[in-house]
Amino acid sequence: MCYAGPGSWANQASAVALESRVSEAEFDRLVEFYVSRGAEPRINVCPFVDPSLPRELERRRFVVVGFENVMARAIEPEEDLTPPRRPPADLEIVRVDPGDDEMVRAWVEVSASGFLAPGQSMTPNLIEIGERVVRHLRCETLVAYLGGEAVGAAGMETIRRFLTSHASSARASCPSSVAAASRPH
Repeated sequence: MCYAGPGSWANQASAVALESRVSEAEFDRLVEFYVSRGAEPRINVCPFVDPSLPRELERRRFVVVGFENVMARAIEPEEDLTPPRRPPADLEIVRVDPGDDEMVRAWVEVSASGFLAPGQSMTPNLIEIGERVVRHLRCETLVAYLGGEAVGAAGMETIRRFLTSHASSARASCPSSVAAASRPH
């Protein structure tokens, strides 16, 4: 569950009922978490959830407001993942050390930059959420540096056999050719 302030896109619960059924009491706590903050409860639902979640959503008259599609495919051990374009020589992709406050801050700033309107600043809540993501035991986070400047960020979390990608973003100053060359195709 995440609450980042009034009207934030991050106000939502994810990965609910992926590992076990959801009880009425757990669902009550989830709803109360948002209602007590003046926010509408929103839940991202995965097709692999325990059947108790859709039943509870229906019973409580939750409404589907949209779908997000995630494309996935198996990667074979012998598969060549060489980018189609050669990345710039000064592009470096680094795993974030959760104990390095400077790296954590770079990840938070770059990952949030793709979700903020021009001229909009990060709120303290958004900064705190980003820091918690980097330091979460199931998360791996990466920062892309171009010429020493942090220009891209990505994160992923593992839950049982699922790998979720989140917060992938590039600064507007990052040339699109760099962003395309640095990600697997």
